[in-house]
Amino acid sequence: MAFDFEDDNYENIFSEAITINKYTSQGFEFSSDHKTLLMAPKDIIEFEVPDFVTTIGPSAFKSCEMLERIVLHDSIRSIAKDAFEYCSALKTFELPSSIKVLDLSLEGCTLLSSIEIPESVKTIKSFNLRWCKSLKEIRLPKSLKTISLYLTECISLSSLVIPESVKVITSL
Repeated sequence: MAFDFEDDNYENIFSEAITINKYTSQGFEFSSDHKTLLMAPKDIIEFEVPDFVTTIGPSAFKSCEMLERIVLHDSIRSIAKDAFEYCSALKTFELPSSIKVLDLSLEGCTLLSSIEIPESVKTIKSFNLRWCKSLKEIRLPKSLKTISLYLTECISLSSLVIPESVKVITSL
C-alpha cells in the first residue's frame, strides 16, 4: 500500500494543552512528520507498516478485530504498549529486530497462536498476553536477561522455555 501525503488531509488540532498535527491517508492517521502511525482503520485485515514509520502509537491498531496479519519492519524503534490490544483475529506476531526493550500488551488477541521475540530484546519490561486463548508457543531469545509476563487465560500454552540467561522473572 502506497501513501501519498501531498493530496491527503492535513489536520491541525489545537487545545490549551497540546497541538497535534496529523495526516490522514487511506483511513490511516500519521504524525505530521509521517514517522508515527497514530491510527489504523478498524476494518483492516492485513497490513505491512511502511518503512518510513519508526513508531507505532498508542491504540494504533487497538480493537482492529479483523486484523489477521501485520508486518513490522526493522525501521520500527518503538511500539506503544496498547497498540495491538484486542486484535482478536491476529494469528501470529513477529517483532522486528530493531526492538531492544519490550513493553507490550497483546491482551485479547484470542486467535494468536505463536509469538517470537527477536534476539535483539534483552529486557521484557512487561508483556501482557491475557486472554490469548489460542497461544501455544512463545519463543524467547537466548539473550534475554529480565522478563515480566502476564499469562492469565492462556489455556493453550504448551511451550515456553525460559533461557538460562534470564536472571530476573516477575509476573504482572
